[in-house]
Amino acid sequence: MRICLIGNASSVHVTTRASAFASNGHDVVLVSEKPAQATDVSIRAPNNRGLPGFRAFGMLRQLAKMLREESADIYHVHYATGYGAWLTAALGLKPLVVSVMGGDVLFDEQMPQTWMARWLTRKLVCGADLVTSKSAYLTKHLREMGVDPERILPVVWGVDLERFSRQDATALRKRLRISESSPVILSPRILLPLYNIDLIIAAFAEVLSDHPDAVLVVTGHRADEDYQHGLANQVEELGIAENVRFVGPVPPQEMPLFYSMAELSVGLASSDGMPQTMFEAMACGVPSVMTRLKRYEEFVKHGESAWLVDLEPRMIGAAISQLLADEPLRNRIAEAGRQIVATRADLTVEVARMDEALTALISRASEENPTPAQRPVDVGMVLAILIVAIEFGLNKFSSRFQDMKTKGRLA
Repeated sequence: MRICLIGNASSVHVTTRASAFASNGHDVVLVSEKPAQATDVSIRAPNNRGLPGFRAFGMLRQLAKMLREESADIYHVHYATGYGAWLTAALGLKPLVVSVMGGDVLFDEQMPQTWMARWLTRKLVCGADLVTSKSAYLTKHLREMGVDPERILPVVWGVDLERFSRQDATALRKRLRISESSPVILSPRILLPLYNIDLIIAAFAEVLSDHPDAVLVVTGHRADEDYQHGLANQVEELGIAENVRFVGPVPPQEMPLFYSMAELSVGLASSDGMPQTMFEAMACGVPSVMTRLKRYEEFVKHGESAWLVDLEPRMIGAAISQLLADEPLRNRIAEAGRQIVATRADLTVEVARMDEALTALISRASEENPTPAQRPVDVGMVLAILIVAIEFGLNKFSSRFQDMKTKGRLA
């Protein structure tokens, strides 16, 4: 089948899924708001030229043209909030599948949006032929948004178990100047305040009193520059710079090595759908320390397959110190995690389930519409998208103007 994926080509989650579909023999094209490189799928993206703050208008025109030119058996949106996602629905492209990821629909928890942006996202998911959900928590939220329960398919997606497995990380330790005897704590989440990296650093300062040779490795995916700068200052002020490594963005193919180097993976989101990093760590045999969010309990249990903590530095530090001191406990949690990811979060199995669902969807669509029909454009959605773009442009322009004033570039 020919699958047109709509998502961010710079997202490893989107490109991993695109590659998995391509590996199953499907003809895959990825339409993205932002350009990126990919080796096994075709990517189409706007050139993003134009005045800063108002480039969205040119991008919208190009995205609409690209989407209308793609004659596909399935249009599959990954992440339900964004111009490409909304345009796919506005153009009436069918059959339409939407895979939500968490922040795209958890408006009040993660993604502050205008009422019009929320309306567009609801319109998209409620009008889709199929919506995939990573967790029971997201499924419940989708139902509350008005999505027909019969159109919701639980799909964890999970990880490629051939890629994510325990590996020899000796060379990586040498590259990062970490001795073989030093226990490593890995922070693999995005560098945004939502993920409380500052609390991990504060807790790590407490850990060093019990484990003075421990090292904290912080990856830098999609970093908020101001937040990242604040974290660097925090490390200096705490006097722990010798024990902290900010390694920046890590290429996806190297992430299994980073997990394999670590004794623990720590991810402390204030809100979450179901973290991919949890499954990645499990597959590599690394226990995860995570926020005490009840939604995680669908997959893990505290003290058995993960370690759940409250967002308080001393409690986080005490948990990390306890786990570092108790190797048998870490091993039990790691083994339980490996079993969970092997039975419930195998990407190959999940993509095979998606193949079956997409094939059935195409068959049903063909029966309902035996001859291709031009579906009408949803003018209301198009106008709403333009209004959101105007608001975004004005806010961006205002922000740049204020920044210039602050820096003394304007009188």
